[in-house]
Amino acid sequence: MGGCMPPTIPTCSPGAPDETLPPLGPTRLITQPGTPHRFNVQQEADARTALCRGMKEYIEQLSFDMLGRTVAFKQVFQTWADSEDIADYPSAAVNGSAPGKYNDTPKFSAELPNPTEGIPGTRDFIISACEYVLDMTLSVWATDNTERSALVAMLEQALNPVDWRYGLLLELPFYFNQRATYELLEGGYVDDEPDALRRRRLARYTIRGSVPVTRVEKLPRAKIRVNSTTSTAPISPHRTRVR
Repeated sequence: MGGCMPPTIPTCSPGAPDETLPPLGPTRLITQPGTPHRFNVQQEADARTALCRGMKEYIEQLSFDMLGRTVAFKQVFQTWADSEDIADYPSAAVNGSAPGKYNDTPKFSAELPNPTEGIPGTRDFIISACEYVLDMTLSVWATDNTERSALVAMLEQALNPVDWRYGLLLELPFYFNQRATYELLEGGYVDDEPDALRRRRLARYTIRGSVPVTRVEKLPRAKIRVNSTTSTAPISPHRTRVR
């Protein structure tokens, strides 16, 4: 009987010869504390969409070996699949169905990076005055109980992949290269008779994601000039000194 291996993130890129793997998005897992962080000015989504897309791109990169069986998602949707989409199992969907919250005391308060460290050669500054927090639903569909168990085992490890923090930290190149945090809150199997008759096995989890709400501003590079004069004249004993 074979054992199980930690989940792996394939290194192949979109268009690689192995067509059994889904296209890989640019979302990147931060594996070490103190990893250098560089912002960009690329924005392809709002904060809410960025959180869902980041999780979607992360889990579609995963594969997992358990009991001699390799599992990976064939399809991952950023929201609920449209009615005309025919799911190819195993598949998953990331959906932010609940309202998100704007937190005015974010983990990352307003950031004004040094231009040489943030966005070199420009006057662009990354501004973040608050944080967006969203509880997302991650739904997983499998074809049998063994496959579902392997997928859930993969997610349990992949959603807590490092030993220096709870949850995970993802870098989102499509949203200013900001870093989003994700924490697994709750979840488990969902079984009912209609799904069983269709040979579908479902698991559902709630994941809390947060990301700084970000914009770019061009700010002048101020040059501070100080003009000072000195006097050697003695202070009169009758002159009032103001402090």
